[in-house]
Amino acid sequence: MLIILALCTVLFSIAVILRRQWVQNERLIFPLASVGATVTQASPGLIMPDSLRGHLFWGGFCVGFGAISWNILNYFWPIVPKLPITGQWVVFAKGFPRINTRINFLTAGFAYFANLNVLFSIVIFFIIFFWFENGIINRVGYAIPRKPTNFSAETEVTAWQGFGALTVLVLWNLWTARDHIKAVFLKAFGSGDADDSDELLTYRTAVFGLFGGLAILCGFFMQLGMQGKLVALLIPALIINYLSMARIVAETGLAYMRTTLAEQYAALYTIGTRNLTPTSLSGISLTYGFVCQGKGTFMSPLMHVARLADLIKNHRRRLVPALIAVIFFGLIADFFHTIHLGYQTGAFNFNAWPFSSAGRFAYNLTVTQMRSPFDTSWERLAVFGVGAAAMSILTFLHYRFTWWPFHPIAFPIAFSWNTQLTFFSILVVWAFKATLLRIGGVTLYRKWQPAFLGILVGYVTAVTLSFIVDAIWFPGQGHGVHNY
Repeated sequence: MLIILALCTVLFSIAVILRRQWVQNERLIFPLASVGATVTQASPGLIMPDSLRGHLFWGGFCVGFGAISWNILNYFWPIVPKLPITGQWVVFAKGFPRINTRINFLTAGFAYFANLNVLFSIVIFFIIFFWFENGIINRVGYAIPRKPTNFSAETEVTAWQGFGALTVLVLWNLWTARDHIKAVFLKAFGSGDADDSDELLTYRTAVFGLFGGLAILCGFFMQLGMQGKLVALLIPALIINYLSMARIVAETGLAYMRTTLAEQYAALYTIGTRNLTPTSLSGISLTYGFVCQGKGTFMSPLMHVARLADLIKNHRRRLVPALIAVIFFGLIADFFHTIHLGYQTGAFNFNAWPFSSAGRFAYNLTVTQMRSPFDTSWERLAVFGVGAAAMSILTFLHYRFTWWPFHPIAFPIAFSWNTQLTFFSILVVWAFKATLLRIGGVTLYRKWQPAFLGILVGYVTAVTLSFIVDAIWFPGQGHGVHNY
């Protein structure tokens, strides 16, 4: 519990330090927060906000609600045909990666509020740098031998190239924020005049919370038996993954993003397991819980909390005790409920990957690394360098030339496993939004916003309805309706 709270402290401190840079200086759009604020915005004298009334909203609601609610009928009467809402995998050419045709309503709904050039860049980069590049690599027969790994992208080339791009993304964002970060640290140590009155924490609290949390993380990893050089690589890689996922979600609204390479693999293949002690390998096997499916765990939600705090005009810091209570009691409830269900039905029967195989996988992987040690993987580091160089060039072109149409943040997104699952949804939304802007400009785009709010609300309502139906009429069985 202490290590989780220390991690939350580090991530929340980073969110406070970077909030002004992301929200006020760079003006990131935070599509998830924008949608949440719009849906909950009250209209004087009305129960529902203006954006949740009208035929466009209810039309979108029917689209999001209709498919799942129709399939609920199949639960009771199998003769009712099910709508194919899960899509299918399509292979366009031999050796080229497959693409899923599923329309993810949550991805589509939030993607509508992202910048058009970001959506366009994701589509183009996915086709060129993931689909075409991997297809050519497969056809010529080149491959980096893949050890028994998980928690990362589909291929080693994809994983390391993407991680190189994510590293440059984070370093560039920190570089552009250098003046703000300098002002924050000067304020924290008493010699600066930066105004932190509108932050959730004072800059002094945030900076010392960051240092204190990092010290606890380092101490925890060292107590697990990990060598200092392994800790020195693991923690920066962890921060890179967390911060990059938060940045991508804040800029694109793609809630189902996933990093391309787990921080454990980045550290192990950089050092080489032959250069590590058995206790280091055993210790790092206990840290895979920090991967959290590569989604950046608490970082993105905490960054959005800092963004939503702007909606509170006075006494923003009263939100902090509530946030701490939610995290603490949420962890306690989740811990005991999981233990209870584990004893009641057996965790292996949860039919969920984290319980059925992920735990065993981490320990089996450690045994394999001990029995078959390897040196520093220069081939992987070379691919990492290629990804970093390509990301650097794309970033330079984006900021140097106003006519350059591609956004560099789409480059690492293209390598994520989740993009294979959501590419078709992004493609459809980009084509639709581009058509609207071409026909009617920003006015028509804003007019259609309630429709996509309706899709989001309708889909969430349908998933909730399916859950209630399963809990009442199909306890212990259930039906899968939501996936990323």
